[in-house]
Amino acid sequence: MRLLFVLGLICGTWQWASGQVHLKGQIQDSASHAALSEAGIALFTFPDSVLVQGTRSNEAGQFAFPAVPKGSYWLIVTYIGYQMHRSPLQVNHSTLQLDPIRLRANARDLAEVVIRRQLPPVTVKKDTIEYNPQAFQTEPSAVVEKLLSKLPGITVDKEGNIKAQGQDVPRILVDGKPFFDGDPKMATKNLPVDMVEKIQLIDQKSDKTQLSGMDDGTRNKTINIVTKKDRRKGLFGDQELSGGPDQTSRTPRYSARLNLNRFQEANQFSVIAQINNTNNGPGSSSSINRTLLGGLNYQNRWGKHTDLGLSYRGNRIKSRNEQQSLRTYALPDTSYLLRESSLSDAENWSHTLNMHFNHEIDSLTSLRVYSSLLLQQSENRSDRYSQTFPTGTDLINPINESRTENTSGGTGISGSTNVSFNRNFLKKGRNLLLNYTLFLNRQQNSGLTRSSNEYFGKRQNLVVNQQNEQLTRSSRHQLNAAFSEPLSEKNRLEFHYQFQSNPGYSNREVRDFNETTQQYDRRNDSLSNRFRSSYPSQAAGLLFQRNQGKNLFNLGMDVQQARLKSVSQNRTITRDFISLLPVAMMSISLKNDRYFRVNYQGQTQAPSVDQLQPVANNTNPLLIQKGNPNLRQEFTHSLNFNYNSFNPSTFENFFVNVNASQVTNKIVESVRFDERGVQTTLPVNTNGHYLVSGNANYGRQLQGLKLHLSTGSSITYNRSLTLVNDQINQLNNVLISPEFQLSSSYEKQLGYNLRKTLTYQSARYSLQSQRNTAFVNTSISGTFYYEWDFHLRLSTDATYQSYGGNTAGPAQRYTLWNVVLSQKFLKKQQAEIQLFVFDLLRQNTNVSRNVTELYTEERQNRVLSRYFLVSFIYHFRDFGGTTP
Repeated sequence: MRLLFVLGLICGTWQWASGQVHLKGQIQDSASHAALSEAGIALFTFPDSVLVQGTRSNEAGQFAFPAVPKGSYWLIVTYIGYQMHRSPLQVNHSTLQLDPIRLRANARDLAEVVIRRQLPPVTVKKDTIEYNPQAFQTEPSAVVEKLLSKLPGITVDKEGNIKAQGQDVPRILVDGKPFFDGDPKMATKNLPVDMVEKIQLIDQKSDKTQLSGMDDGTRNKTINIVTKKDRRKGLFGDQELSGGPDQTSRTPRYSARLNLNRFQEANQFSVIAQINNTNNGPGSSSSINRTLLGGLNYQNRWGKHTDLGLSYRGNRIKSRNEQQSLRTYALPDTSYLLRESSLSDAENWSHTLNMHFNHEIDSLTSLRVYSSLLLQQSENRSDRYSQTFPTGTDLINPINESRTENTSGGTGISGSTNVSFNRNFLKKGRNLLLNYTLFLNRQQNSGLTRSSNEYFGKRQNLVVNQQNEQLTRSSRHQLNAAFSEPLSEKNRLEFHYQFQSNPGYSNREVRDFNETTQQYDRRNDSLSNRFRSSYPSQAAGLLFQRNQGKNLFNLGMDVQQARLKSVSQNRTITRDFISLLPVAMMSISLKNDRYFRVNYQGQTQAPSVDQLQPVANNTNPLLIQKGNPNLRQEFTHSLNFNYNSFNPSTFENFFVNVNASQVTNKIVESVRFDERGVQTTLPVNTNGHYLVSGNANYGRQLQGLKLHLSTGSSITYNRSLTLVNDQINQLNNVLISPEFQLSSSYEKQLGYNLRKTLTYQSARYSLQSQRNTAFVNTSISGTFYYEWDFHLRLSTDATYQSYGGNTAGPAQRYTLWNVVLSQKFLKKQQAEIQLFVFDLLRQNTNVSRNVTELYTEERQNRVLSRYFLVSFIYHFRDFGGTTP
């Protein structure tokens, strides 16, 4: 009801505005009188030239200002490649129809640039939201990540992971082409903002939909970075060398970076390399990392019919993680508190290679190939100390105490290939699509576990000294075929079939230490096991589509037959499944730049090999994990709703995204605690799981103040179940996070941004309701920069975090404040000296809270504190033979 009220209020406001003076017109070419779409039209007050309203012409060249106060104005029209039109305008009638405005071609004027900067901060085009970077000013040398963090509806966490409207963004495109496909951070942490024309947030359709035109309803949030036209041909990049002291460590901080890009329209070539110990790069912000990273990206169009893209990235990350945690378990008749401290060191190597190939065989036939390969190697060592207490005690007399040392190492290789063949026939709407997917995965790990565990109530002391080895293999073969036939001009019907095979294998060997031989030569049969599984399935169905121009409707149904087979220790378990997989989608474009889409889908998910393998893993002696070969497949009902609107006359934007899901036979952990405080987990199927999440945002430009205001909120309700000592524990988790943001717009010398976020979380358990919890976290962040005429720039950013309730460590609130002072020099200001201070107040910390069906947990990690860096940076920009 509240959502309907808000929508009604907005619509009502627009209807009231349309009752004012109404201004309409059309933009044409002066020679041919052809309509010009996407022309920029702006009204400025006369004589002080303050922007009142702005809009763009539609496909027919028409534009309208629905609510214009009576008075005198300048009407200014701009269009790339045409001379700017400027004329005085007197508004004094209830409706004013202007004569066609005809622009002359082949003229360039500096004023065009000024007006183009005044385009709307946010525009909506069906399922695409476009952001104008100039309305969310960042410092000139900033990278794309800084810009994204200021855009309404988009968040960037400490690791650089991106979410848009509450959903993960797994892919970044540059001018529609993949950039280091599979790793969005390579684009966001390296590409400079000064080359960006606009940012597009796209609900990208699946490859099947793009090729065949039959919309299957699948969408993935994707960001497309559209570069400025004068930045698509040339050489650009940055070199940086930094070093300085760390006041909390004897280890000095250092960073070196190279970013080189050569763009020639469709040809893109990039080289990226960096080394640092400042946590700038892949890896977790909750640890202290040393990073070595390199990558190559190549995109090219051969002739008119072939696109090829290749990318490689490799990295080595050495990390140290010091953590303290406090975890409270809710049990049917009691509760436990687990206090744990740990220290871990890890070294991880990875190499990733991606390739995509698109070829138009002829005007009706195309071929697409995607391939990826990942090689991994890791070495890890951890020391963990933990104590378990009955809750309500003085935390002095534990029921158990554990000291565990783990060392492990492993290698992994995985790869996938996807081949699609698409054929359009001469009859419009008739199409054949064939697709084959291959996925292979192999992981091999070995390690040592040494542990001393004392159980005070039982007066027992358990010593574990074991060596373990595990080999896991899995693969997936999938074949799809789809044929669509037009039933009429607006209606199409698709017949499709899918076959899929998912074999898996796991071999775990555990050997105990032999005191006699001083070797690990005693096989532990209870912890060792060889296991095989398979999950062949096939599905066939129909999909009906009705296309009414701007509106699209889909309705379909598949029938799936699947068999889950598990083989272990001469025991075979087979389960057969017959499932109906419905799909429905409705996409409607309304008047006044409003668009909404509703999508429903049913799908199945098979259990993994690790979930199925019936063998215990005692790497942590207080948490023993087992698999369950009796698991059934999950079935998920998913419903998604999107609504986007944009008012070009006031620069107002409003969007809503709602997701709901219900899972049958969801795989969860059944946990059993014994009197020693040891827990054993077993995956089981349960019902009654629901998830509803929503995200809404409203933004507008504050005319005359050069500010952009946005406000919104995300809401999540999650009902989940687990089994604790054979009793059902239901968790009702509510998360509400309103947000307010204010950004400066259209200023290069001065910029600032303020964002405040409140996060309310409530967790209510059916068992041990006295363990229910509720808390509010507050985050306030801001950025500011100012550049003097002599190219001296001061930049600063600060984040204040406040955590409600109890935390695992002493810090419940802190402020992270960073300051940068930089001076540009040389003839074209391409060189820069920076002084950077991280954590000026020396308050940085990492506190997190985790709420699950079984426990609530609070963690605190050691993180980087105050350090200083002196940096030399060289920016090179050579576009079209000139270096700005």
